[in-house]
This record gives sequence, C-alpha cells and structure tokens, in this order.
Amino acid sequence: MSKDAFFSLLQKYVNNTISEDELSVLESFLDQKKYQLLATEFLYKDYHNISEGISFDARKGFQKLENRLGLNRKGKIVGMSYVYRYAAALIVLIGIGVFVKLQLDAPSEVIGGKNVVVDNEIRLITDDGNDIVLSPEKNDSIKNAQNQLLGTVNKGVLEYEANNAAGRVSYNTLKVPFGKRFAIRLADGSSVEMNAGSSLRYPTSFSNSSNREVYLEGEAYFDIAKNTEKPFIVNAAEIDIEVLGTRFNVSAYDDENGIKTTLEEGTVKVFHEKDTSVTAHILKPNQQAVWNAKDNSHEKYDVDVEEFLAWRNGILVFKKLPFAAIQKTLERHYNIQINNSNTTLQNRRFTARLEGKSVEQVMTYLNNIVAFEYEIKDREIMIK
Repeated sequence: MSKDAFFSLLQKYVNNTISEDELSVLESFLDQKKYQLLATEFLYKDYHNISEGISFDARKGFQKLENRLGLNRKGKIVGMSYVYRYAAALIVLIGIGVFVKLQLDAPSEVIGGKNVVVDNEIRLITDDGNDIVLSPEKNDSIKNAQNQLLGTVNKGVLEYEANNAAGRVSYNTLKVPFGKRFAIRLADGSSVEMNAGSSLRYPTSFSNSSNREVYLEGEAYFDIAKNTEKPFIVNAAEIDIEVLGTRFNVSAYDDENGIKTTLEEGTVKVFHEKDTSVTAHILKPNQQAVWNAKDNSHEKYDVDVEEFLAWRNGILVFKKLPFAAIQKTLERHYNIQINNSNTTLQNRRFTARLEGKSVEQVMTYLNNIVAFEYEIKDREIMIK
C-alpha cells in the first residue's frame, strides 16, 4: 500500500465521503507507526491521564493541537507538510474517539522515574472498537458486533473460522505484551506465533480480497497456508514480505534499526513497499534479509535459523551480540526494565543459549563472563 493511497483515504475521511470498506483500509494504515506520526505521543503526553476525576477535554485538545501544529486563523497549518495537515485533521476527527481507545487505554505506572505503559494482558481489539482480554488458560468465543461467531480461543491459540465470510472486510488487532507469547490461526488456515511485545493487524476474512495482507509490529513466526491465487503479504514498517505458502520469521520491533526476515521453508520475496531502488531479495531456506532503517540498505545472508526461531520455545539464543541488543530482548522476554550506566558493558558481545532460566539466572550468567555491578528490584534492573 502506498502513501498516496493513504493520503487519498485521509482526504475522503475529511470530506466525509469515505465508504465503510475504505474506512477499514484507513484503519489498517493507522495501525502502523509510520502513519500515526506524532498522534500517539501528542495525545498521550497532553491528554491521557488515568487518575480519578481527570477526563479528556476534546475542545481543549483541539485548541492545543492548533497551537502545537501552528494552525493559523484561516485553518491552515503554517510550515507543515501535506501529511501533517491531514494527520492533524484525522487526530481531531477520529483520534479523540476510536484512536485514543485503541492506542492509549493501557494502565501505567512509574518505574525508575519514568511513566511507562504496563499491560500484562493479551488483548484483541476488534474492528468495532471492543477491547477483549484473552487468556491462554481459558477457552472463549470471539464474536463481531452482529453476534456472529468469528473464532475461538482454544489452548492458547486464537482460531478464526476457515473461509469466514462475514460481509465487509474488517480488521482486528492482536496485541501481545512483554513477557508473553500467543498464537493465532487466521481464516485462511495460516498460523502466526507472536513473540513478546508484538502486534498483528489482520482481516477476519480473506474471501473478498485479491491477496492476504497483514500488518506486523514486533516479531512473529508465520506458517502460511498455500494459495497460488492469493499471495500472502506481511507489512512490516517500510518492508513487505510476499509469499504463497511457506514458513518464515519476521522481526520488526520499532526500537531496533533492522527488520529481519528469516526463511525456514519455501520461498519469500522481500522488498521495499514503495522505493523500487532498494534491491528486492528472493530468500531460500536458511537465508535472512535485513533492512536497515538508518541508511535504507538491504542485505541477504546465510544464517542458522535456529538462532532466530528459538524464541518460539522460550529459548534465548545470543551469538556474538552486544549487550545493548541483548538488553532489549531481556526486557521483552521478562517484561522488565533495564537501566544500564555501564558504557563498557554496552558494546560487550556475548554468546549463549539460555533455556528455562529466570532473569536472575541470566544476569548471574552474564556477570560470570564480565564482572559488573547490578541490582534487581521488583521489575527493574539497575546496572552500575
């Protein structure tokens, strides 16, 4: 999907000429951080407050938005680009309602002097705005606003009805927090295993579309049901991965520069969604394509896939990784926060395979390799 299409849908929304199907597509755009722009940060910092007795003031919010974006008396944004103008309109029109609910309704607490989002629940955000908590230990039924059965939760897997045709294309979003993993079987029979701190936006049915398209933030392992007439496309930031039927892993966390696509079985095509000058790669098993956001480079490597798939079994594998990268993995895996003041440790590389270890055991293991001082308190690790 191109940015031009996104702008076109925004214009239709502002003009109130958008159809229900187009609105669903627009919402799929908004699930990606690159299209959210400053919306989440702005609304979170200025208006989202979970304290009792404090509510969101829409009128005040619009006034502050005008001041923040440089809106002049004629209603034009001074010195702002095309995309920011329509993003501002969108924030006002739908951000105060659905957008705020989808992005900001998570409990928070102060850890290490910082206000951080803390949500230990696996959540399903439905197309009609329902926020459903899913439990791996509990069987449940998932229904839409018309009370139609879309799928069930069974033994820790969200399963959609095969060939579900529930009318217009609707998109749900599955959010998996730090410290947990979860799986989903899509309506076409494809399976997706999601790693901690990940989000997947997907249609509840593929029956009315020419392809099968989903949107990933974070990391997931895909086992795609073969369908030669409908390619399966994973959107991960600026990168698209297209397949017909195969098994592969995508790591696209927004706090990491590289997007890694690792192929276990079959064939995939990895390409930049809009910039045709970026080399597209056809991957074979045991190969990995890495796109670097800093310089827009795209490389292909031969790899040991076990290193990149071990998380599915709760195993942490590090091969000559700097502690800065290991730190992010530990934070997601154990749902903790690490504050590291040891600059020497930051670039120290480690190799390890850790299975069934507590965070205390992992820190002891690392400390035995390179001595450093640290303290574990509640859900925070302070390295001196």
